[in-house]
Amino acid sequence: MTGWRLGYIGAPAWLAAACTKMQSQYTSGAAAFNQAAGAVALNGPMGPTLKMKQAYQKRCHLVLQLISEIKGHFTYFRI
Repeated sequence: MTGWRLGYIGAPAWLAAACTKMQSQYTSGAAAFNQAAGAVALNGPMGPTLKMKQAYQKRCHLVLQLISEIKGHFTYFRI
């Protein structure tokens, strides 16, 4: 949830344990309303999320295409 400072991880125990060591995990926490909104987002219909994902992929492709047209450009990404 961009800008709301809310996230989760589904990972092997060793990776999750390493993440808990990160300083940012200790210095801030998600507000109660963010947690409730996150639960609704995860349990709600995925249609809007998938539509948004497609829009972001389309924009990403466009940006990479335009960058590739710049003379002397350098990028790590392939289209």
